[in-house]
Amino acid sequence: MERILLVTLSSKTHRTREENLGIQYLSSALRQHKYEVVLLNSWLNNLSIYDIFVFITNNSFLFVGISTSYMTNKEDCKELIKLIKNHNKNINIVCGGFGPTFLASEYIGFGADIVCIGEGEKTIIDIANYYEHKKESLNDIDGIAFATGRECIYTKKRELINDLDTISFPSRDTLDQIMKMKSAVSVCTSRGCTGKCDFCSVFAFFSKSNGKKWRGRSVNNITNELKLLNDKGVCYVKVVDDSFIDGNRNEAWCEEFKNEILRKKIKLNMKGQIRVDKITEKTMECLREAGFYSFSCGIENGSETALHRMNKFSNMQHIEYALSVMKKYEFIFQMGFILFDNKTTYHELKENYSFLKRHLWTVTKGIFTEMYPLEGTLYTKKLMDTGAYDNSFKLEGNNWKYSCKYEDVRVNLVYSALKKWHTTHTYIYDMTIDPLVGPKAIDFSYMLDLYKEVMIIKQIDIDFFEKVLNLVDTGANDSEIENFTLQEIANQKIIFDNVFNNVSQIYKKNSIIYDAVTNPFL
Repeated sequence: MERILLVTLSSKTHRTREENLGIQYLSSALRQHKYEVVLLNSWLNNLSIYDIFVFITNNSFLFVGISTSYMTNKEDCKELIKLIKNHNKNINIVCGGFGPTFLASEYIGFGADIVCIGEGEKTIIDIANYYEHKKESLNDIDGIAFATGRECIYTKKRELINDLDTISFPSRDTLDQIMKMKSAVSVCTSRGCTGKCDFCSVFAFFSKSNGKKWRGRSVNNITNELKLLNDKGVCYVKVVDDSFIDGNRNEAWCEEFKNEILRKKIKLNMKGQIRVDKITEKTMECLREAGFYSFSCGIENGSETALHRMNKFSNMQHIEYALSVMKKYEFIFQMGFILFDNKTTYHELKENYSFLKRHLWTVTKGIFTEMYPLEGTLYTKKLMDTGAYDNSFKLEGNNWKYSCKYEDVRVNLVYSALKKWHTTHTYIYDMTIDPLVGPKAIDFSYMLDLYKEVMIIKQIDIDFFEKVLNLVDTGANDSEIENFTLQEIANQKIIFDNVFNNVSQIYKKNSIIYDAVTNPFL
């Protein structure tokens, strides 16, 4: 039986390298059906497109599966397929992931033979059977796209796997490497989200298949996997669910989860994501006892009108309560935040300044953030339906930089100032935050040291935000604000340099490396 190669491409991102659970789940499914699988994580191993190409041409595979996103490595995927097909057009290529799911015809146009749409554990088995047994038609495989001549054919939607407990645990081929890098080991306990936020592609991704858009594993199934990892020496786990508490998970479920963790004597430091409207005192008390020390949460905005526009289920009352709970139980709390969308008002900017100042203790990724029109999202559809997609957002080169223009000149002034300001130190911000929210398997005392550094630069950010608003209120023009911004950047450089040096020392003491790139979305 020929081997199957599953490849994940390098991501040009401000995050440090991590494992890819997607291909690890696919690998496990294939191996369960007696297929021999080779995993190649080019992100972990810092492999170039040419390195992957050479590896493929020096070996023989039933097919090559490529996992790719659509924002950070689509062009790399295109180039890799071109190299492979120019060398040997008979090498079978299957693409999957968020990019191929949303842009199937484009990946077929790159030269992919099959695109896997949505969840892939069952689809990949059907594809393997197709290639192994030389079947004549792909029409019987649900959830794929393929080429017939110049036409891209879509088969009917695949049914989502309702019972996630039936899926075998992911392959852990890279476990030793992840632990050596002091990165957290990734675990997925649920799939999907019951929310329908305008800007999020998760709902859109799972809508490409039939079935429940959120499904969760049982407590016993989750804790069995955590126990296996703990017994192998794993101490830090990153739960990659879009929200650890969603669907039918409630306070009683959290208590059951905590009790199983304690009963099985699992000792892990865990970081996860949670929906703001799912946070209660009882829930967070249980999860703290279970080993969670850090959560990310899509707060997104400190203005009621903006939250409504984003189609958030939460409101400011939910948010203020949730933040008080997270502070009470001393979680490292990363606040997902989107300051600008295409309809941001000046009043909302003032509300957000007050909100951010009030909750200085939270971890954010800087003062400037904007909503991107991601493929498949409700936000993108609205922009396209109104013509605002072409009028408001312009792609600059290949770096996914957007420039948004507002009717209110005051909003434009703040937008330009905050963006220019944040661009100068985004690398330092991301480097400082990464071990906290990545996270890294380092002693908690060092995490507290990093947290202190984050608070230093965040306070400077908030102060700058206030100064810009005051200048706008006094009627300053764009030239005056730009000059002020440049002067402030120069004035604060020594502080940011000190933070960088302090953070670099923490990295050195812990033998960890920041190998990410400057945020490509600025």
